Amino acid sequence: MNNNKYVYFDFDGTIADTMLIVAEIFNEIHQKYHLPPLTEAIGHQLRENHLLAMIRLLKIKFYQLPFILTDIKTRLNQRIKTIPVFEIKDLIKKLQNQGIKIGILSSNTVKNIDQISKNHQMNDFYEIISVPRLGGKATAIKKLLKKRNIQHNNFIYVGDEVRDIIAAKKANVKIISVTWGYNSKNILSHYQPDAIIENPDDGFEIICQFFNL
Repeated sequence: MNNNKYVYFDFDGTIADTMLIVAEIFNEIHQKYHLPPLTEAIGHQLRENHLLAMIRLLKIKFYQLPFILTDIKTRLNQRIKTIPVFEIKDLIKKLQNQGIKIGILSSNTVKNIDQISKNHQMNDFYEIISVPRLGGKATAIKKLLKKRNIQHNNFIYVGDEVRDIIAAKKANVKIISVTWGYNSKNILSHYQPDAIIENPDDGFEIICQFFNL
């Protein structure tokens, strides 16, 4: 039986601070898709809503979505060296020192995650898993648990969005939500994650409590 402890992180908005860059890119391409610009006021509204509501707020038609995401991804790749990370390196290192295996499960690409991580000397993850951008995290977590023979109570997912909470609950694993990413504390609380942290330093004690360490 596998008794190892695992913590897998979402990447964008949880580890990598891509929000401002994505907003800048959207405002570079919005006219191409006949969409309104992303203002500060709309940005605040987006943080208070789930993914489908965000799409409606931005007046994006569903047929446009794959093209917009591809456009953003291409431009984001061109700025890969400028993407900062949140102050989360110490938390990850402390968890690793406890023998916890740290992975990434994200809708970003393995190549991007690996490059950004290396840029910030964070390239010692147990594994990096890329899942479809608009869904599939719950299925990916279930497959991971089965593949690694991981017990549900030995796995924690950490993410910044409502969809991370929904995915973790579907996969029957604990979810810790962080408030410095794409969704606000207010809407995250509404979806009842197992814990909410507002500072990376708070994560260590909570995770150790969940794992009885």
